[in-house]
Amino acid sequence: MLFRSINGERFYDVFRKCAIQKFGYYCWQHDTQFDIKNHIRFLNEDTAHVQLTESQVFGEIERLIDHPLSPKRPQWEFLLVPHYAYNDPTKAAGGKTYFALIIRVHHSFTDGICGGHILQNGFADTSPALAVDPLKPLRIPFVLKCLMYASVLFVGPRNFFRTLLLEEKNCFHSGKTLTGPKRLSWSKSVSLEALKRIRVKTSTTTTAIFVSSIAGALRKLALKKRKPVPEIVHAFPTIAMLPYKTLKPQNRFTVSLLPTSTGISSPIERLNATVKAFKELERAPDILLSFLTMKVVGLLPCFVTRFISNLAHATILISNIPGPIKQCTVFGGCPWLDMSAWAPIRCGTGNQASRDTDASCH
Repeated sequence: MLFRSINGERFYDVFRKCAIQKFGYYCWQHDTQFDIKNHIRFLNEDTAHVQLTESQVFGEIERLIDHPLSPKRPQWEFLLVPHYAYNDPTKAAGGKTYFALIIRVHHSFTDGICGGHILQNGFADTSPALAVDPLKPLRIPFVLKCLMYASVLFVGPRNFFRTLLLEEKNCFHSGKTLTGPKRLSWSKSVSLEALKRIRVKTSTTTTAIFVSSIAGALRKLALKKRKPVPEIVHAFPTIAMLPYKTLKPQNRFTVSLLPTSTGISSPIERLNATVKAFKELERAPDILLSFLTMKVVGLLPCFVTRFISNLAHATILISNIPGPIKQCTVFGGCPWLDMSAWAPIRCGTGNQASRDTDASCH
């Protein structure tokens, strides 16, 4: 909280502010009564000495995710579970003990890139090398930049309304804002080495493999539940707008509609279709348009922002969390074993999946 940049500015000063509504607009307000004890605490003060299982911790997260943080203080908190037990009894062999840390933060404070930077440089014993360097400059020719903004100007409005008016209805999603409790879990661990071999063998990307796998999983779920398998399911992949000028907490991400081919049964053909969809998205103005739109919409009156946000919907939100490429330790030598992240899944989104490219995690 008190880390300072070279010019003496508090680097993380935003975490002393509250995201509030004032005169019908969203804005920031300093918390004059800021107390760090309100933000870093045990998950449950009365039972901090009690061991919680993996299932119990997931249950607590499911309960918390439907209860927004109070706007009366900065909307973030770190909740410590000092005694944590995996469901897998083999992980407790040899008297091993674990703890868990639940981090809740309003997305207006930071995106995943900057949030990960805080964890990796504020918590880790040493600053690890990351899988992606967000500060690395991108060499984009000036003419190409001009063409990108021209395409946003001339083609953007059509694509904008196409996204907002998309009718997304299938066996996974009714097209309406969902209600009721949410269910959270994580998949079995995926070998990064096996993922690399698939990427090299198929000449594709890690993100395309991940999205294609999600489409395949949705297909299998529909068949298992004896539901009609949709030919196309639209996803909202999160996309970082690189490069970042600084890693000071900010939001430089956006989302853009991506069709995923759940109707294709062959994994290779489905992966090829996913790669083709990504290439078409890269050539279209949608990503830049979406980023600029989010910036503008955030400046509009609250009721306009909510109206436009509620129009945008997809079956699944896909997040990508770049992490360190080597083993990472925290708090004086404790290995960083597992990590995941869940978005609040609001508006008309039905499901959410996160991919963590962290070599520290199992």
